[in-house]
Amino acid sequence: MANESKYNWRFRNIGGMTRVIISNGEDIAHLDELDEKLWTVLSCPAGGLEFDQQTLELIDSDKDGKIRVNEIKATAKWLTSVLKDPDTIIKESDTLPLYAINEQNENGAKLLASAKQILSNLGLEKDEITLAEASDSVAIFAKTQFNGDGIITPASADDETLKALITTIAEKIGSCTDRSGEAGVNADQIEAFYAACKDYSEWMAAKTADTLPYGDNTEAAFAACEAIKEKVADYFMRCKLSAFNADATGALDVSVDRIGAISANNLAACNDEIAGYPLARIDGKKELPFEGINPAWQGAFATLKTLVLDVDFKDKESITEQEWNDTLAKFGAYTAWTGAKKGDAVESLGLEAVETILKEDKKAALIALVDEDKKYEAESASIDEVHKLVRLCKNFYTLILKSGVNLLCKAHILFVINLGRNNYYLIRCSYNRPLNTVIIVVLLNDGSKCSAYADTVASHNHGILFTILIKINTVQCIRVLCTKLEDMTYLSTSCHLQRLTTLRTCTTLYCITYIS
Repeated sequence: MANESKYNWRFRNIGGMTRVIISNGEDIAHLDELDEKLWTVLSCPAGGLEFDQQTLELIDSDKDGKIRVNEIKATAKWLTSVLKDPDTIIKESDTLPLYAINEQNENGAKLLASAKQILSNLGLEKDEITLAEASDSVAIFAKTQFNGDGIITPASADDETLKALITTIAEKIGSCTDRSGEAGVNADQIEAFYAACKDYSEWMAAKTADTLPYGDNTEAAFAACEAIKEKVADYFMRCKLSAFNADATGALDVSVDRIGAISANNLAACNDEIAGYPLARIDGKKELPFEGINPAWQGAFATLKTLVLDVDFKDKESITEQEWNDTLAKFGAYTAWTGAKKGDAVESLGLEAVETILKEDKKAALIALVDEDKKYEAESASIDEVHKLVRLCKNFYTLILKSGVNLLCKAHILFVINLGRNNYYLIRCSYNRPLNTVIIVVLLNDGSKCSAYADTVASHNHGILFTILIKINTVQCIRVLCTKLEDMTYLSTSCHLQRLTTLRTCTTLYCITYIS
């Protein structure tokens, strides 16, 4: 297979197919030079694998849920450029010595400074950083006043008034989680808080004498009227029907038979039934009496009488329908005012507190704190890059070369299947492996044309089972990163079975690697 790369690649022939050997840091450093025809697989999913999820997400730069060749190449290039010795990647350690970072590289110099900053923030004095230390963003930023995420917490402010304001905004408008793990607020939430204070203040200022016909009791008086107005309307309609046809008065009133039907029951439990009776007796009169109210409505009517009727009709014992309608009309200005209500989020603070907040006007000071926090964005991003560096040092080589998942099913043998289009062979596996493990090696149907069909394998759109013949005595381990299998139940577990002509399974290949 022709290869235009100037790098001296080493190859191995496996089952008649040429495969590149990746065994050291220099191989990884030159991955961007490797002809894509020599890549067994051109993409894999960025999730759902038995592999470190955060590593996959770090490599998936465009966040499309797939890791493609260009992303592997870019990761390899970045990783080897910020390390002095690319063989650091091969060690797969979760501890990175600071001296391993290439400070002659611009990105490497930033990473080294950030790694030292992380250790300083954690109160550690040493010359190496672990993956656990680099990953713990809460601990890293726990004692920092600013961390570049545009979120401020009470700890971001020195002034006690500002500290209290930040807490209030978080409570009334909502909060964001700061990198330190504490609840804080951002610029949008600060703006929303002050807008709510302004709206609430202006809304309260629009209140007039007409708005509150019953003074401070207006809200309760309105609620009392709303609670019973449908029942009052029903009463007056019954009175009008009775006047229209006196013979219907008995039917419009509550009958003895209806009460008798529930008299044997616990009447305290019959409130719903009783509440359906008229508000007061229908006896030909056209006014609503203040006495003789339906027992189920007496509580609501007593509240209405105290807040409204005793105010407007102090010396009366009943009211007409017109008087009742006039009473309801008095709430017109009040309902219009409440309908235009704004600034609900800060109402619980009270008007006096809202006015004080507006008068002191600390919004600019809070926004200034947010702006100050954002100045550390690059530094904090570089700290995140340290986490990326340490995690990739531990897992990147594993991903591109030798890790994956074993497919679990009932069979106890390794299936390695012949290149032939119609012949499928089962070969017994002699190396140590987990019990109940089947490893399906899926590649191409013609070893001599393997590179030409690479895109077919990588497309993941075909229900194919193409394989490569492997000499077992030269293979120590074969692992499949991720496959999807259907209808495996009929496979024999016999290690003596040498031929299987009916093995057809919908297989999606994502990655396959070899270790010799």
